[in-house]
Amino acid sequence: MALERVCRFPRNCLVSGNFVTPTDRRAPAQQAVNTTIQTAGGLESSRSFGFRLNHRAVTVKNDRPLSITINVTRMKHLLIIFFSLALLLSGCISPWKMRLVKRLPEKAPLSRLVTAHRANLHIGQPDNSIPAIREAIAYNIPYLEVDVRQATNGDLFLFHDGSLNRSNYHSPNNLCGRNIQELTREERGSVRLDAQGTITIPTFSQALEEVRGRASVLQVDLKGESDRLAEAVVKEAVSKGLLDRIVVQFRNLDRMQTMLERHPTLHALARCTNDEEVKHALDVGAEFIELEGWASAHSIESSHHERARVLVNIAHPFYDDREVWTLLRSRGIDIIMTDHAACVELQAPHAPAQCAHF
Repeated sequence: MALERVCRFPRNCLVSGNFVTPTDRRAPAQQAVNTTIQTAGGLESSRSFGFRLNHRAVTVKNDRPLSITINVTRMKHLLIIFFSLALLLSGCISPWKMRLVKRLPEKAPLSRLVTAHRANLHIGQPDNSIPAIREAIAYNIPYLEVDVRQATNGDLFLFHDGSLNRSNYHSPNNLCGRNIQELTREERGSVRLDAQGTITIPTFSQALEEVRGRASVLQVDLKGESDRLAEAVVKEAVSKGLLDRIVVQFRNLDRMQTMLERHPTLHALARCTNDEEVKHALDVGAEFIELEGWASAHSIESSHHERARVLVNIAHPFYDDREVWTLLRSRGIDIIMTDHAACVELQAPHAPAQCAHF
């Protein structure tokens, strides 16, 4: 199978190559990729470097052209290790966290609720978009996680990433690579999230109006959490009479305490990394506890004792399936944040068609 594409290295380069499949099926580990790399401007230097794959030393000379043979099986293993390490540093589920969950004693949850990760059921709509929010509301998803950012001019809007790239928007091309918070209001308004050019980046105000009079609640992830951003989000909700339609997530528990003192009716979610943080969060009035990268029977039991709901983020393709959802429920997890929120509790014919795959 031929491969040809332009990649973004420090200098633009053209990569072309062919997958070579060995005829001997007894040695699949020897399947290799032969790749030739040619820099657009040519290589002036002739430095050499080496690396080891599949217990064989490979030396590559930095002359033009470069020829690299890489073992596909070993590269898959390296990628798995890389992503596993990345998961350990994130708040979502990981192999290490799964082992912790399996060791927990069985316990009934206080509630059986779900959060739509990035307000999206992932059945065709862009993340953090108004169509995605409406779709989740139509399926009666109780919590819709939205990523709220604040522009340099103070505008509040929904967008997950810190900058525009080819994976998170469609047009216009001239804005690719720009910091999303530094765009002007006009530039941000020109961004289209879909190929048809009909879906724009919504403001937080627009998202709030979508849950007015609805059963669904916005679960606000403060991107670049700060006192200024937290206060602006709460102020916007208060001005619309919709403070009861948001839950605000906090990593900084002192900030959460300050916000609860200023706004006693605010629904707060504490993102905790140990039992001490859970205790602190419960002492100052958190109604929701997210266990980030860890779990303990004591944290779940103490949260339930204070009638606080426990949340775990499962939104990752390795673990976001019915088997894991069932395990989490059996260990007392009340809220599951997932990319497939309509599939967790709903059954056919009420659930989307893709739920049959879980």
